[in-house]
Amino acid sequence: MNRNRVSMVVLLLSALTIAQSGVPSPQQKPVGEIMGTVVDERSEPVAGAKLHVALRIGAVVAKAIQYFDSDDHGSFAVPVWDFGTYFVYVGKESAGYPDTLSFYPERVPLVEVTGENPNPRVIVNLGPKAAVLSGTVRDAKTGRPLSSAFNLHWVDQPKRFYSTSESPSFRLLVPPRQDITLDVTASGYEKWVYNTQPVLRLEPGARMRLDVVLERSNNDAFGHVQYLVPTGYVGWVRIRFDTQDGAAAATEGGVAIVKVPSSGELMTSSPVPEIGAREEYLFLSPDDSTRPIPLDYWNDDGMIWGEHEVMRGGHRSEIDFFVGSEEQFLQHISKAERQFWVLEQNDEQTQAH
Repeated sequence: MNRNRVSMVVLLLSALTIAQSGVPSPQQKPVGEIMGTVVDERSEPVAGAKLHVALRIGAVVAKAIQYFDSDDHGSFAVPVWDFGTYFVYVGKESAGYPDTLSFYPERVPLVEVTGENPNPRVIVNLGPKAAVLSGTVRDAKTGRPLSSAFNLHWVDQPKRFYSTSESPSFRLLVPPRQDITLDVTASGYEKWVYNTQPVLRLEPGARMRLDVVLERSNNDAFGHVQYLVPTGYVGWVRIRFDTQDGAAAATEGGVAIVKVPSSGELMTSSPVPEIGAREEYLFLSPDDSTRPIPLDYWNDDGMIWGEHEVMRGGHRSEIDFFVGSEEQFLQHISKAERQFWVLEQNDEQTQAH
């Protein structure tokens, strides 16, 4: 799992296609700037909003999105490297305003950049504010915190949806005054579907807490792997797969046995486990006896934390996780990472499922 949030929106718009205006090569110089002001529903300037632009063209070109912030007066200047018509998107998630690309494509302004007018000006509107869902995602049996994908579907637009990866303690913006269906998925788990009401419909700025528990899938079609960790080991385990220098992991009865050395770092020529593979974590004693690593997070007795995948060259190549108590884990991560990995509580209305 990549630690950075990844979001995707699919919209039924028209035959029109767009290309994100990304980071240029060092040899390129901008042909102009799109300038203007970001305002809220009251037409007040908004500081710290994040803008990005996309060129309206006849073929899809994949480029990295480059964001620009509005200043203290709501003003902005976004450089562009091609003449043409641009969509101007804006959001400020920290204040509850979603990216207009995701939620309000019909309100996105179009701006023409030409040789005669290389620096056009535009007023860009935020809002309305989204509703906010927050809560936790856990394993139903063990209570283990889980990273997951949240999938929102517009009821009145069947081909339109929004998907985003979220940390175990999540904060999710939801389109206001829209009938939405919601499901949550995680590798190796059954899909969870919101069914408290036929649809989810919230007002702008509304807040709701939702604690989700996921049932483990009993399907071993994606494989079965055991991680054997030296008894008493505390710290990060980092396993690099598909390496030429490492030995292959043993296999017993169709179960891949990944034996972690005392250093906590392993390189193996074996392939990375399939997404959704069943995982077991065991302590390995010097006499080769094993015992399960505690995973009872409901009773504050869990010892596997922060599991994630590392991508290299666009491929899954490494699996990392921390072995130890929650207190020990917190000592090994930054304050920013705590917000991602550690389950947090708040005072919003709770709906546990």
